This record gives sequence, C-alpha cells and structure tokens, in this order.
Amino acid sequence: EAGKSVLVVGAGGGVGSAAVMIAKALGAHVTAVCSTRDVNRVTNALKADIVIDRTKDIEYWKNKIQAYDVIFDTPSILSYRRVRSSLKKGGVYVVTLPTLGTIWDFVLSSCSNKRVRLVAAKPDSDDLLLVGEWLRSGMLKIEIGSRHKICEMETALESQYNKKRVGRVVVDVDGGW
Repeated sequence: EAGKSVLVVGAGGGVGSAAVMIAKALGAHVTAVCSTRDVNRVTNALKADIVIDRTKDIEYWKNKIQAYDVIFDTPSILSYRRVRSSLKKGGVYVVTLPTLGTIWDFVLSSCSNKRVRLVAAKPDSDDLLLVGEWLRSGMLKIEIGSRHKICEMETALESQYNKKRVGRVVVDVDGGW
C-alpha cells in the first residue's frame, strides 16, 4: 500500500528482491536488509529507499527512528517476539517458512494489535495479470544468473547452492532428459 513502511529481511535473495520491487511498485517506503555483497545491487537496481548491511548492523530490526507497518522476514530468521516492538500498531510480521516458533508467534500475536502472517500463494487471476504487467513493463525484473538444460541438473544444483551466486538458476525442461 502506498505510504506504508516495509522492512524486507533477505532483500538480496530471490523472494526478497521480488518483495522489494513489488513493495516499491505499490508505493511503500522500503528498508532492505542484505549482505555486503548485495548492497549495491539492492540500492541501485532494486531502488530500496534504505539499505542496511546485516553484517554491519546485526540488530537492524531495532530501528529507533521508525517502526514498520510490515516486516517481511524472507529467510524466517527472526521471530515475532524479537521484532514486535519495531512494528507499528496494526503492523504485520510476515514469514515464508513455518517453524515451531512461528506457531508460538501466532499465539502471542492473537493477544495483540500486531499480527504474524505466513506467506501462502493463492492463485488469483487479477494478481497474476498485475505481476505479468509489471514483468512486461520492466517494473519487476527477475535476475537470471544462469540457465541449464534439464540434462545438466547436477551443474544447475551446483549453481543453486553456490553462496556467491547472483540471480536465479533456471532449468529448461524443453527436450527432456
């Protein structure tokens, strides 16, 4: 939503990069957290309003200047208990991977005006059309780091697990094994 403040943790990854671009497209003020190697890309290519190097500021969610409407924890490394004081009234802490801690976070947030949510993909034609338009217009750009044929799956997996990789690994299934 326009004017909302969003903290994206893991902004250098695939989900985090997309989250930054989508939040910016919707008019939000975005603070992005990433590793040192991703700071320039997240600043220049993704256009985050503020970029925090998580290796230099290990308590980045404790922003003393502002609270956030949304904290999107893409690697699910924080917890509601750690970040709730950094959420505005009515704010939402969003995770991508459920854990036992997340279940407890859901319980805790049920007694608060701040909420915990889990990302759940629900097919919606209007949303898919909007994302398609953002891709066509260039507002949303998914960075591809490498492409592999399906018969090169071992190489594709090596690329995927390479910590120095930038961009998504694409496997082309055309032609089969």
